[in-house]
Amino acid sequence: YGTSVEEAVNRPRIFLENGHLSVEGGYDAVQVERLVERYPEHRVWDDVNL
Repeated sequence: YGTSVEEAVNRPRIFLENGHLSVEGGYDAVQVERLVERYPEHRVWDDVNL
């Protein structure tokens, strides 16, 4: 995907488990808003957290 292992590990992630969505900080706010509308059980972290 054109990134080093270090870059990939340090990028924000999106994680879905049992219908609960976790989104790490760093994504476009409009895109995150659209995504969490579909998942009422969610948490948006301010930073990379998972």
